[in-house]
Amino acid sequence: MASQIGQRLAFQNASNAVKRAGQSPANAVLSQSFLRLETGLVTGNTQYKFDILVNENTQTTNFNTQLKLNLQDSFIVSQIGFFLAAPSSATATDFRLMTYPNRTAFANASTLNSIYNGFMSLTINQRTIIPNWDLYKHLDVPQTQQEYGNGYIC
Repeated sequence: MASQIGQRLAFQNASNAVKRAGQSPANAVLSQSFLRLETGLVTGNTQYKFDILVNENTQTTNFNTQLKLNLQDSFIVSQIGFFLAAPSSATATDFRLMTYPNRTAFANASTLNSIYNGFMSLTINQRTIIPNWDLYKHLDVPQTQQEYGNGYIC
């Protein structure tokens, strides 16, 4: 939704959500932002839970690059992205988000393809909002796939 029409629609949806919550959009501060939720993959796991709020720490690894929701804030989703990465540690910030299992970046690239055959569900306050979001929608294998020397795609 990079177009002005898409951005206007996202703003209108956010404004309507504020009204449905019983508040005035004139008093609310509507601004663009993002959440970045990350978890480490574990062989054999078929389900992953992402901590949304800043005070939640149920995951074994908390990555420095995560951006969680503050306790008093609300968030209205207008886009969802799904990426793979291979950080060298939980404190690393110099890694690239990838839209496909790159065979150079991932030693187990062929097994990572199974993730894209799965789905995501979104549950908020014990209410399932999205029961089956197809992760295959997020698979994007570019025509040129290999990194070259200094980190640029060629």
